[in-house]
Amino acid sequence: MKKLVTGLFALIAAGAATAHSGHGAAATLMAGLTHPLAWDHVLAMIAVGAWSVGALEARKRWQGPAAFVAAMIIGVGLGASGLSLAFTETAIALTVLALSVMLLLRKQLAPALGLGLVASFGVFHGLAHGAELPTHNLISSYALGLLVATVLLHSTGIALGALLQRGSQWTWRVASGVFAAASIALLAAI
Repeated sequence: MKKLVTGLFALIAAGAATAHSGHGAAATLMAGLTHPLAWDHVLAMIAVGAWSVGALEARKRWQGPAAFVAAMIIGVGLGASGLSLAFTETAIALTVLALSVMLLLRKQLAPALGLGLVASFGVFHGLAHGAELPTHNLISSYALGLLVATVLLHSTGIALGALLQRGSQWTWRVASGVFAAASIALLAAI
């Protein structure tokens, strides 16, 4: 558990980077795979997976990531069609903060409410991704890479949640605190 906590704090120490610095015309699979690997997306997607383990029945753990991905796809379409919100970056950082609270309250939060929140967070992340999607083709190798990376990050979160389940309530509190600190760092960087 000490290694897990150390690793989570290392995420914060690595710096608060956001994924939305522009991609130019790159529409490659690799560009799509690497786009969500900035800390704002990594933290949110890992937290969704971990929350799903802590809050949902074992046979329903897939619902958190599925809600996020489905809503993210809608957000990508909206962002690619030109919808832009001035506060998207702030909203994304706030999703990490909200997810840290959800991790802490995982058992007290009604699953339907939690899934609704996760889906709304997916829309904001999708808007940001869609705004930078190469304009010539919504269904591209770039979009496939984006989707694959998202699913892999959710899977990492599920694995993290499984590790946290083996620990005590304290381990969930520490993880929640790490995600909250990261979201504050992200907000400060905007």
